[in-house]
Amino acid sequence: MSRYNSKSLSINFDIDFEEPKASVQTKPSPVVSRGAGGGDVCFMSLGSGSSGNCAFLGTRHSGILIDAGVNPKDVLPTLERNGVRPDKIVGIILTHDHQDHVRYIYAWLRLLRHAQVFCTMRLMNGMLRKHNVQRRVRDYQRPIYKETPFNVAGMQITAFETTWVSA
Repeated sequence: MSRYNSKSLSINFDIDFEEPKASVQTKPSPVVSRGAGGGDVCFMSLGSGSSGNCAFLGTRHSGILIDAGVNPKDVLPTLERNGVRPDKIVGIILTHDHQDHVRYIYAWLRLLRHAQVFCTMRLMNGMLRKHNVQRRVRDYQRPIYKETPFNVAGMQITAFETTWVSA
């Protein structure tokens, strides 16, 4: 058995979600739960897999994207159909610098001009070094640090490094 540290971050949200009911669906459907503060919290997976990863977490008033690996043009109709206007997305959290997680970061930032990018300095440097990403992305960065909580869109978020064990 080998053990190695991943360069990806997991995100701990201070929100309790109810277990979603199992169903077969062809289009993304939001999971809505009552948050700790009593407001409705919505989670939508907008893409998951090697072709691109992106999710929305928030309320109808504000929220964040987790990763930016999916073209905004492909998911904006889903967001709007579920009552999430683009101007309500205030931040994008990047979990790690793989192409399927960061491919469309600059496209999202051009659309969400008011949004900030939340990621570690190591992730930002790795993304700029490894991928064809506009250097202007750095202008939108708000550095985060492992194990140090930060607030965005009314949520307290703590990023931490994940450890994978493989056989």
